[in-house]
Amino acid sequence: MDPNKTKWSMEVAWAHNNLGALNLARKKHESAIENHLASAGIFTQLIEQTPDSVGLRSAAANAYMGAYTGLRENIRECRIGRICLVLVSKVYSQPGIGVGGSGACT
Repeated sequence: MDPNKTKWSMEVAWAHNNLGALNLARKKHESAIENHLASAGIFTQLIEQTPDSVGLRSAAANAYMGAYTGLRENIRECRIGRICLVLVSKVYSQPGIGVGGSGACT
């Protein structure tokens, strides 16, 4: 595959997403968040190239949900303190993500 092609980028994005899912299952929440945000970032770039792609929008939403899940679990366990606040702002500042809920580690 050619790294400059969309299919290559999609493979990389799905690889990050899969690693994120694995890290969530292993309770490595910080890594899961990073993986899912990397995946979402790639999918978001691809959406800019093909804005009508429902599949890409769905994939990006899936990746953002993975990041949110990792974040939620981290907040629940309050392992990373104030870093939670930074991650919340990162996730909620992404296009199409609404601000909601409360509660972050202090």
